[in-house]
Amino acid sequence: MAKKEYTENQLKFLDALIGDARGDIKLATKMAGYAETTKVIDIVKALKEEIRALSADALTLNSVKASFTLINLLDSPNVEGASHLIKVASEILDRAGVNESKNQEQANIPQGGLLILPAKGSHVSLDINPPVPMQLEKTIELERIDEG
Repeated sequence: MAKKEYTENQLKFLDALIGDARGDIKLATKMAGYAETTKVIDIVKALKEEIRALSADALTLNSVKASFTLINLLDSPNVEGASHLIKVASEILDRAGVNESKNQEQANIPQGGLLILPAKGSHVSLDINPPVPMQLEKTIELERIDEG
């Protein structure tokens, strides 16, 4: 696959977009030195994949800040707008992929389960002291040997 070549303005645009322009495409265009007559859509079409990658990088960079926002709320839960901060920080962490294991766990939850209950009036006995698995018994024995 051939390596993509960029113009000097395109490189400046990408640097400005993630840097001082902070995502403002029109400002990044101006900072990169594009002519006023240049259509922003033409710049964006040519750099679509790079802009997506920068967006993902921005979320990743800010995931640390989002984590600390949540941690700081543990110490100061009465901060004005705390519920809004929690939602924003959680969204950033989700989109950055930090909560990936949570998303995978939710995907593995069976949907549409059916619970069958015993008939009315029937008696069901439950064994509240289930047998200890063999491996656990061995672990308990080893602990007793270590203690004694």
